[in-house]
Amino acid sequence: MNNINRSLTSEIGNGATILTIPQAPLNLRNRAGITSATQIGLEWDLIPSIDQGGAAILYYSIFKAVGAGVYETLETGLTTTTYIAIDLSQGETYSFKVQSENIYGPSLDSLPTSILAAQVPDRPAAPTTSLSGTSLTVTWVAPDDRGKAIDEYTITILKSDLSTYSLELNDCDGSDPIIVGQTYCVIDVLVLRTGDFSLPWGTKVFAKVIAHNSYGYSQESAPGAGINGVLMTYPDAPTTLTEQTLSRAADSITFTWVDGQFNNGAVVTKYRVSMSDTDGLGTYSELVPLAFIKEYTASGLTAGHTYNFKVEAYNAFGYGGFSSAKSIKCATKPSKIVAPPTTSVSTRFVTIDWTTPNSNGLPITAYSIYIRKGD
Repeated sequence: MNNINRSLTSEIGNGATILTIPQAPLNLRNRAGITSATQIGLEWDLIPSIDQGGAAILYYSIFKAVGAGVYETLETGLTTTTYIAIDLSQGETYSFKVQSENIYGPSLDSLPTSILAAQVPDRPAAPTTSLSGTSLTVTWVAPDDRGKAIDEYTITILKSDLSTYSLELNDCDGSDPIIVGQTYCVIDVLVLRTGDFSLPWGTKVFAKVIAHNSYGYSQESAPGAGINGVLMTYPDAPTTLTEQTLSRAADSITFTWVDGQFNNGAVVTKYRVSMSDTDGLGTYSELVPLAFIKEYTASGLTAGHTYNFKVEAYNAFGYGGFSSAKSIKCATKPSKIVAPPTTSVSTRFVTIDWTTPNSNGLPITAYSIYIRKGD
């Protein structure tokens, strides 16, 4: 160009390359499939040729800081875009940066990324179940959370088909923070006896537990129950109280009974008899509990009085309801006439006299009189 004008444009030259340090790596991120409670997997994008500063990337360097602390060199000389930081502390948050380097020097730092050394919780141990009154408690021990707090449990109960486990979300919702914190839930036995579960009395209740944190779900625990995890309730009341007439006495009553239809989950092991002792009209008093026999003799009674008896059956849950009351009069046949009769003879009659024996609870209604023949 001069004062007159510009010249024509020259031909295109052979070009030149600007040589410099490479661009900082981009998209440094967590490799979730690698990261655990003691290691963290990292990866970043490969730097395109145009951003390598005119010379090939020789290697990468990784820098680590604990929490908000000072960065230190973790590894250098890396030739791939992946890395695994090992020997970390469970539950600790680590920050990482990466640099690329060519023959002209290292790049600027990448943007940092912070990653928690954590993973899904460990598999919980098998839970236990225990019955108390009309409630069943499922209890478990919180497993190692592997660096991230457990925020939920999944609790399932074995159904009556003995193969399928099902959730019970009314009383045992494992997403409830209270249940998460206390690691147990309490279920109404009626829920387990009906509906989706329909467990019969006498069933040992099995449960399984899964723990969850923000990294995912643990493995499912093994099934667990407990010594006291059997569904049971009070046994049915005994029936058919029956006096044993062959054992009648003037001062005692013997009677037997039959077990109720169902023991409701636990074997009946003893009975308790109660008796009203004021001619059948008074209040009941408890007699001595009996071992596993279905017969009782009440002694020391008053002949001629009527006594009412009731019986309760006992299983591991406790005493059931009373049987229907049985009224029995304490009575037996009259006592033997002790003194021999006396006789007196008049012109036409023979008079026989005797002493009235003890009637033993019932009025004497007749006598049988025997006279020896002359032979």
